[in-house]
Amino acid sequence: MCVILYKPLGVDLPSKETIRGCFEANPDGSGLAFSEGYTRPIRIEKGFMTFEELTSYLNLFDSPKKYRMLLHFRLATHGSVRPKNTHPYPLSRNKEDLRALSLETKAAVAHNGVISFVKPSDDETDTQRFIRTVLCDINFDIEEQRSLIARATQSRFCIMFPHKTVLIGAFHEFEGCYFSNKSYMSYRSFANEEKCWWFEYAGYSDYYEAFR
Repeated sequence: MCVILYKPLGVDLPSKETIRGCFEANPDGSGLAFSEGYTRPIRIEKGFMTFEELTSYLNLFDSPKKYRMLLHFRLATHGSVRPKNTHPYPLSRNKEDLRALSLETKAAVAHNGVISFVKPSDDETDTQRFIRTVLCDINFDIEEQRSLIARATQSRFCIMFPHKTVLIGAFHEFEGCYFSNKSYMSYRSFANEEKCWWFEYAGYSDYYEAFR
């Protein structure tokens, strides 16, 4: 089912234990999108198929607080378990761009959920096809369109633009970051908390421009 992790500007990355929990609960590859502040382009780097590959890349950031970051950890439902099918994806109709492991883009998209009415082909994921056929036509400045996406797909999305970040669906805050579900907690131990082994959709919450 995957998990999305959004780190706002001015916040540290979550602990290594939390990032490990995200990966181990969703072990089919990971990736990230990042931008320095709210003026720089969005950069996507993905296809990290082991926890060590991901953390080695994250260690290249000498000051993560300077960046907005979108991380995604995949649990495959459609499409093969290969680097090209990891998230995030650019907001693009071009299949080659969607499968690229390193690129600069006007917007990055990560998805948590299963879009049952989408029929992928040619080793596409449901997210890739949904981006090409639906999301590229959405005006994310219109609340009704964001709400419609949440209700129709019963999913969660993070869309990162150079000037804002949009979360669609119900996210929760932990360690200063925003997560699309609590699957990562299955791999954490809390002294005074019960483990959360999975999650239920909690309805629609609109976080548009909350992090600008």
